[in-house]
This record gives sequence, C-alpha cells and structure tokens, in this order.
Amino acid sequence: MRPSLSGNTIIITYCAEKCNGSGKKKSQNVTNCYYAGDNLADAIDRAVAAKNDLIFAVSPAMLPETLRAAVAHPEISFFNCCIGKPHPMVRGYHGKLYEAAFLTGIFAADTLLREYPDAPHRIGNLIRSADEMSVATVNAFAVGASLINPDCRIAMESVSLRSEEDIRNRWHAEKIMVAADIEYPPIADRAHKPGIYKWLGSSSERIATPYFHWGRYYEQIVQSMLSGAWRASEPVDEMASRYYWFGLSTGVVAVHAPKLPYQTRKLLEFFQSATVSGAADPFSGELHAQDRIIQAGNGGADLAKQTLSTQDVVSMKWLNEKIDGDFDMLTAK
Repeated sequence: MRPSLSGNTIIITYCAEKCNGSGKKKSQNVTNCYYAGDNLADAIDRAVAAKNDLIFAVSPAMLPETLRAAVAHPEISFFNCCIGKPHPMVRGYHGKLYEAAFLTGIFAADTLLREYPDAPHRIGNLIRSADEMSVATVNAFAVGASLINPDCRIAMESVSLRSEEDIRNRWHAEKIMVAADIEYPPIADRAHKPGIYKWLGSSSERIATPYFHWGRYYEQIVQSMLSGAWRASEPVDEMASRYYWFGLSTGVVAVHAPKLPYQTRKLLEFFQSATVSGAADPFSGELHAQDRIIQAGNGGADLAKQTLSTQDVVSMKWLNEKIDGDFDMLTAK
C-alpha cells in the first residue's frame, strides 16, 4: 500500500490534487497550488505560512526568491526547476530532455533518408531557450542524427535572433524538409507544439513529440521523502542534486511517435533501451566540437569512463561539429 501525505506538500503553479464529485480528495499527493503571477515573493511567503513541508518553484527564474525563502526557513525543503545552478539550500530538478533529443535526432535523420532521399542532408533545429539545457539538447540531437547519417548537418536557428516565420521561410528556400522544434519555451505557450516536423508542400506535419511527464516527476520526489530516502531538514549534497535530474529511465522524459515503419520503431526502441540501461549515451565515446576534440574515443574501455559527467553536460560551452550555427545563438536573450 502506498503511503499518503499529511496534506502539507505544495507545488507552486502546479496542483496534482484530484477530487471526486462530492468534493472529497482522491489523492493527497499535492494539496495546495499557489500561482505566483507578478508577485512570486508573496506566493512563496503564503506557502511558507501555510506550514508546507515541500515547496516546488517551477521555473529557473524563481530561483532567487526561492533561495531567499530557503535560507529563512531551513525546516522546509525547497525545490527549483533548474539544472546547473546548485545551492546548499535548494534542491534542483529537471528532466533530461537531451536524452529525448538524442532519440529524435536519430528519428529525424532516418525520416530524411527514407522520405526525402533527394533533399539536402540538412535538418533544421529551432532554439527557444537561452540556457544550459539548450546546449546539451541541440548537441545530443546532432549526435543522434550523425549516427544515422554521418553527412547530415544541423541548421540551428534561434527565435531570439529571427522570427519563426523568417526561419521557416529560410529553411523552405534551402529545401530543408525535416526540422526539430523540441524545446519548451521559458514562458508557457499553448499554441506551441514541440516536436519533429516534416514539410508537406507549404504546410508541415508533426511526426514525433518529446515530452515531460511532470506528474510522475513530482510523485517520485515526494515518494522519495516518504520512503525516508531523505528528510526535509537535511542539507543538499552533490548526490541529491544529481538524483533529481531524471530522464528516460524513470519515464519523466519520453518520446511519442505514433506512425512509424516497424524498422524505425525497432531502431528507436533499441537506442531507448540502450540509453535506459546505460549502454548508450549521446555524450559517451568520441566527441567532436566545431573547433576541437572534446573527448577521444577508446574503443574497448569502460563506457562510464568515456562519458561526460553531469557537471560537464550542464556547463557545455561548445557545439557539435555537425551544427551550422554560432554558440552566441544559445546565449542571445
């Protein structure tokens, strides 16, 4: 039987509480939701005053105010949805979107070869966020694509530097038939649908979607506390920071591609299983940046010894050799 909370866990701007027709709770996983709006400090202060045990701040932009509250209230466990900004008082959490990007890179290159054999060996990649995760995501995508087609180039464009319409017109003029728009923007936009797209004349079709299963994420974090894996009052260490960076193996990150030839489905299932088991990683083995070798391969050696560390992944300052674009695109606001 799964344990339940005592009714004092919160997620800011997210609520997993469900109620039946009579208004009674069916689940106590999350009992309060505070919408920050223009006054994040007030939302956090109200959450603290309500005697909550866990507080989740769901955007990297919330980190300064979250840290302020965490210092003032060490008895509460604070979480912030960010990676690469560790602090002893705040636990970081995020999804390994780069693992999904690795799979979608494989899928995009396979689609280009199967459906557009006469098109240029180029795939578009649209950047929406200027942060550490964007670098890892676009690099993993390029690695995946190069495994299927070593001649494939990634045409990287940023919405911070050019309008989406201009970007798509440019890709159309360059006969780029497959493109990735897989990042989730920093500001929620219901009209935006992340995915891999292929062109059908003047229109496009979304053929694969990477996504975050945030409900599963919060559930696993809460269950970790309930099981005694850690206590809210414990200080955060390096292991804890890594522990809350979940990916394909936990189901927090996944790829949905409903219409696949069985050969392509088997290909993606193979690489997903290998990634989950640790037998494959987009940042293992030989890695080449645009201007240098990041890591030399060593065929027979242990894979773990040839894989970039978590810190190396979240602090990347380089682009894969297959990417056409400048690093400045990933830092433009």
